[in-house]
Amino acid sequence: MGIPTLPALKELSLAYNALTVLDGLLDPLKLPQLEILDLRDNQIAHIDDLRPLFYLQNLRSLRLQTFSKSQSNPVCSTTAYPISLLDQMSALDVLDDEDVEVLREMAALAMPRYNTLAQAVLRRADAASPAASSRSEPDALESRVRRLEERNRSPVANSLPKPPVLTEIDAEINRAKQNLRELHHQSLRKRPPPISVFVETETRHGYRFQTKDADDDVAPSPPASPKKTFPSLARWVHQGSQCMPEASACASQTDLTSDKIEALECDLAVMTTRAQTAEDSVLQLTAANSTLTFNVADVQAQLQAAEKTRTADEDYQAQRMTGLQKSHVEVVEGLQADIDRVTQQLATSQASLRASEAQVAYWMQEHSALKSKDLALELAVAEAKATLDAATKTHASALQDKMHAHTMAVQQLRRELADTSASLEDVYAKYAAKEKEVLQLRNAVLAKTSDLDSGTFRHREEWQRRETEWKRQEQMLLRHSAIAVQEMELEFRQKQQDSILKIKHLQQALQKAMADGKAWELKSSAATGRVADLSASHSTLSSQLQSMNKRVKKMQESFEQQMTELQDTIDHLEHQVDDERSQRLAAEEAAASALSRSASTGDVIEALETQLRDANALVQVKNVMLDDQSRLLLDARPEKDALVVALDDMRGRVDEIEAALDDSLAAQAEMAEYQREVEARARQVESEAARLQDMDRIHEELATKEAALEYLEGELHHLRKTVTKQEAWSSEKIAQLETSHTARQAELNTQAEALKSEVGSLEAKLKVAAHQLQAAKHQHHHMQKRLYEYQTRLQSTEHEMKVVLLQMEKERDAKRQHMDEIARLVQKIHDGAP
Repeated sequence: MGIPTLPALKELSLAYNALTVLDGLLDPLKLPQLEILDLRDNQIAHIDDLRPLFYLQNLRSLRLQTFSKSQSNPVCSTTAYPISLLDQMSALDVLDDEDVEVLREMAALAMPRYNTLAQAVLRRADAASPAASSRSEPDALESRVRRLEERNRSPVANSLPKPPVLTEIDAEINRAKQNLRELHHQSLRKRPPPISVFVETETRHGYRFQTKDADDDVAPSPPASPKKTFPSLARWVHQGSQCMPEASACASQTDLTSDKIEALECDLAVMTTRAQTAEDSVLQLTAANSTLTFNVADVQAQLQAAEKTRTADEDYQAQRMTGLQKSHVEVVEGLQADIDRVTQQLATSQASLRASEAQVAYWMQEHSALKSKDLALELAVAEAKATLDAATKTHASALQDKMHAHTMAVQQLRRELADTSASLEDVYAKYAAKEKEVLQLRNAVLAKTSDLDSGTFRHREEWQRRETEWKRQEQMLLRHSAIAVQEMELEFRQKQQDSILKIKHLQQALQKAMADGKAWELKSSAATGRVADLSASHSTLSSQLQSMNKRVKKMQESFEQQMTELQDTIDHLEHQVDDERSQRLAAEEAAASALSRSASTGDVIEALETQLRDANALVQVKNVMLDDQSRLLLDARPEKDALVVALDDMRGRVDEIEAALDDSLAAQAEMAEYQREVEARARQVESEAARLQDMDRIHEELATKEAALEYLEGELHHLRKTVTKQEAWSSEKIAQLETSHTARQAELNTQAEALKSEVGSLEAKLKVAAHQLQAAKHQHHHMQKRLYEYQTRLQSTEHEMKVVLLQMEKERDAKRQHMDEIARLVQKIHDGAP
């Protein structure tokens, strides 16, 4: 069962067979050297049905569908295809005429990963809304970090395959989180000694000592059941839990007087006002963060819209490819019909060849007529030969019988009569002469029949030689066409390798872009340091901020102008691309019309297929460019993390300012107003720093977009070069096809002249054969006349023999009567004697 053992087989095609499973058909032990397998246009529905292929160690190329997704199997439309198949067959190099590395990278850059990121951003935006920020945040920074870690550890994100770019981005995000946590702990360690407060405890007098020097991860212990309550202290504890979420429990006990408690209540009132201001600043920062998340969500929505447009373009390209494939199939069928009618097209293109073909057809008809006449003559000769043989046999038997009777009569009559022997000898002599004439006639008939047989044999040999020569010419034409098809296949494989090299170059360019992104991250860190320097010199910052406002307006205007110009250039480039496509389509139509007139149309079909594959490669390059843009959008995540780090630094600075205010409040009450002014200035610094960061971010986005546009311009320039190269190559190919067509026409003309000469020679031979047949007919007529004369002579001889026999019988009767008379006389004499 299945395919027999073929140890040296390297390429096998099982396409167009409606196969559903391969178990029992392909045995790995029977095909150890198989490298290329074609399974297009079958009914294989599951990857498990391809299990026998998993054990073919030398299999390098597998085709379950074509490059344009046509002639496919049902397994190609499943969601697990082709990643699960590539996981099972790691030795494959080419799948469906595409490089396996390219397929893996395209599958790794799939959009479900970006959808999950967009959902995470939307959830982050919902969590950062004003309604959520108004709630109590006992541990804002740590809870936010933990929430981000939980979202990154979600099963949806981990279940998807992560490409190398996204893994690097996640690693950078984790490093930024770790740095953020370390900075937070460092800021906690650098704080001045904590302010001691008193809460109720279970051990002594209902009080417990709390500090801020504990770890933030430890949750504050719940308060014990109070024995003696203080409303102001309870209110302070509630408000302090909002302004100081990082505080941990560290207990000590003490006794307080009412004066100290009132002083502490005053201090707590001041601290609550400061905490309220800090909470306002935190709310502003959370609002800014929410705006950033909304902006990121908008960017993700734009990315999804771009992905939808890309999918629409891919659907349009797929529809167009299906249409082109259908037209290709129709062209192939038409060309197959044209190949079947090559002789007719040659007959219509050359009048002389038509005349020669007509002469050959007339000669064939004459030859068939002559063959039928020859067969009729052979039948007539055979019948005449049979009748002559039967007549000779019957005549010979009759003659033998008569000879026997005659010899007996002669032997009897020799003794009696001498004169009858002489007559009989004359009859024998005449019979011998007749016999000699019959033998001569028989030899002449045999010679004529041998001449006819030799003529028919020579004619048959000539006809067989012509048939073999015609078949040899047909085989030569088929061989030339097969060689041309193999050359085009080799050229297509070379083009495919070139496209793979181009994709690898694009990957290298992507790595360079990632390195540039890291450089920009370093620049952003330097910019954060510069913001810290600017916060130190807040007096000069106001004037710089005014100038920066003007600069921002100018940059916004310049950015809008640049965007409009870039949009115009993009539209112009798209129009140019459309024009080039129309020109390419016109060139393809011209090439198709020019190549349809030529005989070797298979080369043109392969050229059209290569152009279609180049168009598919361009579509893939555009998809890679869209993926690059999505990566650039994903690269904005580290910038956001840097902004979060800057905000945390500002919070740390605010906390340090609060500590300094605590020290100053203990010394003088006038420092409170000064501290409020400092806090207002700090808020202004924060807003100005945020604006500067926004400006830097806008500048970085402009730089990235400029780099992307430069990359697009380079790609368009490269595409123009490739289009010009393809046009030059197509023109050269058309010129080569025209030269080959002219050479082929010249060869066909020479062949037509040779056929004309051969037809002339055949006509001369036919005339000679006709003359020979006429002479044979004349000889046959003459032979029939001689046979008729021989038959008449035989009849006359038989009549003479009958007459002689009658005379002999009469003589015998007369002799008997004479002997009877003699006997009677002798008896009378004896009776009359005495």
